[in-house]
Amino acid sequence: MDANDLISKQFNLPAGYRLISLEMSQDQPVLSLGIVVRDEPDPVAGHLVPIRQTIDAQVFLGAVCDNADRLVEFVEIWVQSLANIDFQKLGFKSSLNNAYFDQRW
Repeated sequence: MDANDLISKQFNLPAGYRLISLEMSQDQPVLSLGIVVRDEPDPVAGHLVPIRQTIDAQVFLGAVCDNADRLVEFVEIWVQSLANIDFQKLGFKSSLNNAYFDQRW
């Protein structure tokens, strides 16, 4: 049983879901951030667990755990995405550019 399986059991995630760490370093941080994924992909959403979409972001289910792999809390993982914006309908594409959305974030 690997660490991700142990974390999933402690979080009481449903069967078929697990937590994947988003930490890049090999050091043991006090807290680490992870994202909840499905073992078997959903036909529409894939492996990630979506919470909602906004005009400029997709929001996924994540979690913070301590270095003993205990759940601290569930969190939202926001990923900037402009795929949902229909610039043609908005009519003011020139003012909606990468710099504008980066400033919003």
